[in-house]
Amino acid sequence: MQRRLNGFLSYIREHYSMLRIHEVVLHREDTEANRRILEEFFQHHPDTDFGIVFNSRIYQVGEMLREMGINLTRLIGYDLLPRNVELLKSGIVRYLIGQRPGLQGYLGARILCDYILFKKEADPILYMPIDVLMKENIDCYFEQI
Repeated sequence: MQRRLNGFLSYIREHYSMLRIHEVVLHREDTEANRRILEEFFQHHPDTDFGIVFNSRIYQVGEMLREMGINLTRLIGYDLLPRNVELLKSGIVRYLIGQRPGLQGYLGARILCDYILFKKEADPILYMPIDVLMKENIDCYFEQI
């Protein structure tokens, strides 16, 4: 998660230096504290229209925003958990980034087998595909996998 955040911030600084970024840290298990944090944030920054969560718990933020009546024009999260997909389909979440964990596991096992069984050298870097999903293409995505 930290590497995702660092990469995102680096990209934004390089290409969109005029954007103002506010980091909001939420607690994994304390829903009431999170609600207070978000309420206070949006009181101080009511014109915020973009948000991103760098882990699979975008559903926690999305559900709270829906309950609070706050609709960001762009809310982005990771992973195709059922609750995340439901928020994507409802329009609360604008984009989900799918990382194809099955493919990642398969390729990892294949590289390990090639290394152990066939003595092939493993490339230290393996770029993996990611999928950017929105409500317009999410159903087609699940039909294909």
